[in-house]
Amino acid sequence: MTASLLRLPLRARLVPRTLCRWRTYATPPLAAIQPRPSTKHSSTAEEDDGASSVSGATKKLHGKTKVQDFLDYVASSSGVTLADAERCRPVNHAAPGSLEYEQDYQNALDTLMRSFNLKQLRDILSLYGSTPRPGRTKRSYAVHIIEHHWDWPSLTELQKQRRDTTEIVSATYPLTPYQSFLLLGQDGADMLSLSSKYHARLSLQADPLSLKVEGLRGPIRRLDLYLEELKSGISSETFDLPTSNPLKPEKLQHVSRMSGAFVETAVPGKVRIYSRAGDRLAPLTARRLIVQASLQAPTTGTASLALPAEPHQGVPSDYSLFPFQPSRATPWVPKNTKFYRLRRIAGEVGSEGSLREAVMLDTNIMGLDGATIDPLNLYPELIQHPSVNDLQFSRSLSTTFGYSLLAFRQGQGALLPLRQPLSSSGLLPWLRSRSVDRTFVPAAPLLFWGTLPKQPTTYLHLIYQPTNPSFGEAAISYEVPISLDHDNSQQIEALSADCKLQQERKLDVLVPECPTDLQIIATASAALPPTSWPQELLQHHSEILNRLNSPRETQYLPEPPLLLSWNELPFALSSYVTVRRFEDQEDEQSIRLLENITDLTTRRKSSVGKIIHPSIDGLTSIQTLVKNCSQYIQPTQPTTVPTDDLLDIA
Repeated sequence: MTASLLRLPLRARLVPRTLCRWRTYATPPLAAIQPRPSTKHSSTAEEDDGASSVSGATKKLHGKTKVQDFLDYVASSSGVTLADAERCRPVNHAAPGSLEYEQDYQNALDTLMRSFNLKQLRDILSLYGSTPRPGRTKRSYAVHIIEHHWDWPSLTELQKQRRDTTEIVSATYPLTPYQSFLLLGQDGADMLSLSSKYHARLSLQADPLSLKVEGLRGPIRRLDLYLEELKSGISSETFDLPTSNPLKPEKLQHVSRMSGAFVETAVPGKVRIYSRAGDRLAPLTARRLIVQASLQAPTTGTASLALPAEPHQGVPSDYSLFPFQPSRATPWVPKNTKFYRLRRIAGEVGSEGSLREAVMLDTNIMGLDGATIDPLNLYPELIQHPSVNDLQFSRSLSTTFGYSLLAFRQGQGALLPLRQPLSSSGLLPWLRSRSVDRTFVPAAPLLFWGTLPKQPTTYLHLIYQPTNPSFGEAAISYEVPISLDHDNSQQIEALSADCKLQQERKLDVLVPECPTDLQIIATASAALPPTSWPQELLQHHSEILNRLNSPRETQYLPEPPLLLSWNELPFALSSYVTVRRFEDQEDEQSIRLLENITDLTTRRKSSVGKIIHPSIDGLTSIQTLVKNCSQYIQPTQPTTVPTDDLLDIA
């Protein structure tokens, strides 16, 4: 093939001959070209020209460039240096977390990977002072140089942080009943705080029991760690019931809510307590409440009604039920309980703008059967037991002010228990026909704040009830004056404690004519000499004395015994309170008391106003007792009282 044909384009060389004749060429057609005589000289010349052309092309292809010079320099040198690596280091980079930073990071990474091989990158790490791990790739060595020796933020961590703050994920965690309870916390407060802390939506699923969370990836990851720590940090213990009375699920739920520990029945006669590891107060409170719940519930006082002997101004009164919410939660009462007070419906407003006032000077007090009540019949029958044969019992009466409430549970007509008013003659039949729970809520009348001592006395008060029903309702009462703020200037040698065996019977007096009701308590008590105290109580008394003589920063009450034995009879702790008592002499036969009570188990506070009659001489009827209290339950003008959030004022 001639040189002229080689100059033609490829398409022209492939065109068929029939088409080539129509084309016009700048050179003669192939057929018109006469072959030159081939001579050795001419052939040699052509070969020389071709060799010269190839040699020039090769020289141009392999000519010296900057990259080649650098590679030759690296190859001829003994090894790489830090200066070689630093020449690849950019002067600066964009703000971490931005898209420009990702581009700068990728450019620096590509430069290192193109400039050095695997061995050279390993040598560079050694020059920087790092120990390269064998088996790594070029990329891992280059990333290590950029992040650890050039001090660039990790691109992987920045991308992870971006995902954590932008991506929304959801997860579901299976739970057991006790895990879900401890996760919720007191009335769901802990779960609400978790939702706010981790910026997540938390919801409990019932079937199957699980926790569903939804939120950003980063907070959900931290929440996952918290849940794992919560599940692994739960402790449990088994507690024996002090009595044979089984605890209903309602009481177990109440104990769990009040203590903060999950309580369930393990086997008959035993319960299991779950609490968070390190939480000493929750299981302790649960044990106290379990003991209180397993004891026989204190009987509600006998119901009675106080009505005027004659209609006021000759006009019969009508009565109805009015909703009432106590300022303090009542213990052991379900949450769905509605309380009502039975009160007289007010008449027309007089010319002076005041409602007609109730008159207690002529009042009949009778039981639901309509019979008049004798105060001497209120006293309980004394215990018939060899342990009490040598004890001398004394009797006293006390009147406590408060509200006698009717409790309607859901499904018992709680929304409208009384559809129409009742007359005085219809009250007793209506009360007899209704099997409605009743409860008495103590409260201090306003007039109790008239003249009170400025300095109250603080007492620690414990009550132990028998766990054996055969011993009756007798209880051991222990009371000791305490003061945890003395300056230890002198040691306390002895504490004048009062320990006695007592029995009580209560009478709830419903006074619909007045703002306040009454509860009359008849008490028969006998003092126990220290030699006959239970051994557990003697030891606790000694611990209190030692604690009061200790430095101020360690002055806290020692833990009382839950169970004790007296004359081989078992008793259990039913009340553990402190009492700030204001005491004043009412008259020659009665004492006026105002008590601010703090339950050390549930931390609930209440105020109680009462009048105590140490002797029943002169009390010939219930009417006499009620008349002595009439000034405190009559409607009166407002009185200025001290501001104290511990008080319940009637």
